[in-house]
Amino acid sequence: MMETVIGAGVGGVIGAATTLLIAAVGGINWIVRKFGEMNRALSVLKENVNNRLSSLEQRVEALEKLPGHAFAATESDASPGGTTVRGLEIRFIEEKSSE
Repeated sequence: MMETVIGAGVGGVIGAATTLLIAAVGGINWIVRKFGEMNRALSVLKENVNNRLSSLEQRVEALEKLPGHAFAATESDASPGGTTVRGLEIRFIEEKSSE
């Protein structure tokens, strides 16, 4: 009878350990998939940002070539509320005709 109790106890421990192991493996699998999804989303975002910056650079180049206007693009630092914001300041200056 004592062997039956010990056997049941060992079986219960093995069953519980197996359940915990399967749960741990499933949790790790879920975490890896979520990080993969985030990585794909970040790569798509990076591609979109790069495309928009490229488009902006092309537009700035086109504006620089416009006749009759002087174009100035400078990087500037601004500090609203104590935080530093670095940006691109674009100014259009209409040239006066010499008439």
